[in-house]
Amino acid sequence: MKIKKHIIKLSQISLLIVLFSINSCATFTYTNLTVTKPINVNPLNGKWLIDEPLLNGLESNYETITLNYYKNLLNHKFNNLKSIRDFNKQQTSCDYLISTKLDLIKNNDNTLTKELSIVIIVYDLNTKDLIFEKQYMSYDKFTGFDDIPLPSRLSRFMNLSIEKAIKDFGNKKNWSYYLK
Repeated sequence: MKIKKHIIKLSQISLLIVLFSINSCATFTYTNLTVTKPINVNPLNGKWLIDEPLLNGLESNYETITLNYYKNLLNHKFNNLKSIRDFNKQQTSCDYLISTKLDLIKNNDNTLTKELSIVIIVYDLNTKDLIFEKQYMSYDKFTGFDDIPLPSRLSRFMNLSIEKAIKDFGNKKNWSYYLK
């Protein structure tokens, strides 16, 4: 009886090791395509408005996911960070607008490849100037066995990509106020 339990336990551990090694064959690459100079703006001053993301080739639920990442990751770094959903058009009285474009360039099931472009743009609403624009690219390519396709799911890939782009946007290196 003990031998059967031991054999079952070993086979379960072996199966977990095999599944882990197969799943680790999906590679995730993340690149900032645009080099930007730090913005001479203190994100703690003024009111910030997040526009609803523009989606190309994606389901509408990624609007809410993106807005939630902004609120969760940047709320402590930006003063009065609000979503455009929180206002009607005449009510905003905000100083800055953050606009995001998400474009799923490739989601190929045959080659198990995903490619996403994220562009974050900031406008100064008082001067009507574009003050920040940065493009981020995310790639997910399965490099494992051809007969066992286990790439990362699209939702996981999208969530990681959006989170990394917004974290980078909120990074101190983008704000010269922090670099002084």
